[in-house]
Amino acid sequence: MKYYLLSILFVLLVSCNRDKVYVCVSPTAHAYHQSRFCKGLRRCTHDIESETKEEAESQGRTPCHFCCR
Repeated sequence: MKYYLLSILFVLLVSCNRDKVYVCVSPTAHAYHQSRFCKGLRRCTHDIESETKEEAESQGRTPCHFCCR
């Protein structure tokens, strides 16, 4: 059981090299996130959408400093 929980935690904490990322659809949001449950998305009062990492970077978004270390 402990190994299972650690493996889930590892998957959530890996760097943002995945293709699918999450963004807050707000004019003031500037980061993309690896997880929909990231600490950085908690303050989002707008919709949260998924898109590719390339799309997010083409919009000028940068990796989140909480989930994309």
